[in-house]
Amino acid sequence: MQKFLPLLFFAVASSLFAGTPDVTTTATSQSTSTLEPVPIDYIETETGYVFSSDFTNDRHNFGSQDSWQNEFEYAHRFLISGNWYFRAGLSYDRYDFSKTDAPLPIHLQTGQLVLGIDYMHGEDVGAFIQIRPGIYTENHINMSAFDCPILIGRFWTVKTDEFYILTAIRGSFLSAEFPVVPLAGIVWVPSKQFRIMAVPPEPRMIYSVNKALDLWIGGEIAGSAFRTDNNPGYQLRGGKTAKLSGAVVDYTDYRAGVGFTYSPTDSIDLDFSGGYSLQRNFDFSRADQSFRTDPAPYVKMEIHAKF
Repeated sequence: MQKFLPLLFFAVASSLFAGTPDVTTTATSQSTSTLEPVPIDYIETETGYVFSSDFTNDRHNFGSQDSWQNEFEYAHRFLISGNWYFRAGLSYDRYDFSKTDAPLPIHLQTGQLVLGIDYMHGEDVGAFIQIRPGIYTENHINMSAFDCPILIGRFWTVKTDEFYILTAIRGSFLSAEFPVVPLAGIVWVPSKQFRIMAVPPEPRMIYSVNKALDLWIGGEIAGSAFRTDNNPGYQLRGGKTAKLSGAVVDYTDYRAGVGFTYSPTDSIDLDFSGGYSLQRNFDFSRADQSFRTDPAPYVKMEIHAKF
């Protein structure tokens, strides 16, 4: 059975899609007795670097900035009954930024519980309910930085092993820009070597060289919503800057690139990619301010393991 990576169709920010389950081509109508075993444990790590580029808002240039992205997640599935599994785990994401003249944080981070219910067919997730309660903050841990994104969705089989449709909805209490968003996506497999993946959060067209190696071209939207710290310096400066003290920021990184996925075993995928960060955006919607970067190259490495 071929394995697929999670990818994007309709997307507005990575925070809308965090934790979207993996999709494979197992027919959802198959008997569970003919399916591969359900992965019980999974571990994902990700490290990315965006090179320096100019940083501006509508009127000012604040110098240049680069950024680091690091993520880790572990979860375990517990059998409920039949095809239903309870999923529980932990996740930690962090973004670090070089200093500029802009009134912005130099890092953002989130620690989350990963809780959900999955309807499984072998390695496939046919339907899911997921919540990620945690602290989405700059530094300070308090209830104003608490959020609990909720994601509910289902994959519909149009043609077994060839065409699937995703319908879903995502909600977030903290996000000011997109608190509730409907989602949709498709998976199309016209041949054994070529497939188009259009499921959040990374759109990819994939060519399989062999069982162990895939080449791909696609995009990504990274980021989330965070509560920044109270900053007395911003308050002393007054004006619009004062509104950024303790404000909610929707951080988004829009990317396009190419890469390859090497699978030394059926349980482990190593993903290497590079391309361009088209724009990184700090959107303080409630303070009516936005800061953005010019395009810059990026590189990224991911490790996915399922057992």
